[in-house]
Amino acid sequence: MNYDFALNTRYDKSAYEALAEASWQLFRKPRMQTQTYPILIALAALTLFVLIRGRGRYSPPVLIGAGLFVVLLLASIPLSGRSAKAKMCRTAVKAATSRGEFPVDIQFSFGRESIRSKVGEQVSMVKYEQATGFAALGEWRFLFFGQAAYIFHTSAFASPEESVRFRTYIEEKSGTALVTLKGTGPQR
Repeated sequence: MNYDFALNTRYDKSAYEALAEASWQLFRKPRMQTQTYPILIALAALTLFVLIRGRGRYSPPVLIGAGLFVVLLLASIPLSGRSAKAKMCRTAVKAATSRGEFPVDIQFSFGRESIRSKVGEQVSMVKYEQATGFAALGEWRFLFFGQAAYIFHTSAFASPEESVRFRTYIEEKSGTALVTLKGTGPQR
């Protein structure tokens, strides 16, 4: 079979850390911002409103406790992101380890109609139209298929020019534009 691109990559801890960061930015953070953050901010605002309205009626321990509650609510927003990304990475590494696939070397071949991936003797094919997203985080590239993703580091490409050709190729084949995420991701 004829292929336009062939890449070898390794899914190790840094690859899963990069995927956790990309997934957080693309999917989980927006969900947290629309569902959870407004509730936390509303609780903090309500607590502050009650404290300000009832000035002088509360004892110092109640004021200190309420102040700590507000700080905890607002601190939970950035802390939840950090812990969620770490948990995503741990879960992916644990699942791959339990299957005996950690770290795993994968060979990708990009043909006219589909992408062929090979892990050991196991081969699978995915059509380009199944791609739901294409993202970059520093030197990392991700081709998403629903909740799954193919992970590539730019070191898998023979040259920067090949990386640019690959980007154009994937954008044309999948119909999805590359989304550049904030940050650099883990170093390989």
